[in-house]
Amino acid sequence: MIISIDLLKEPKEMIRDHTRDDLTNLKAEIYKSGLREAIVIDGDFVIISGVRRFRAMKEMGWVYIPCRYVQDWEVKVAMQIMDKR
Repeated sequence: MIISIDLLKEPKEMIRDHTRDDLTNLKAEIYKSGLREAIVIDGDFVIISGVRRFRAMKEMGWVYIPCRYVQDWEVKVAMQIMDKR
């Protein structure tokens, strides 16, 4: 699904911090190759996986973002663990 970037919310607790260089490199990659993986969100539009992609796309001026909705809490936990790597 495609969601307005203004509806998405960053999680209250971040698993890891991202540096300015991370975002700069990611923006260049998205510009060159496009978005490879959708942002994963829950029913409240809180980002489960893809905060760095969200920040990069927001800085790039994206208005709408491809998202995948996750409902089951076990899947949410698994996604957070995978995003931590």
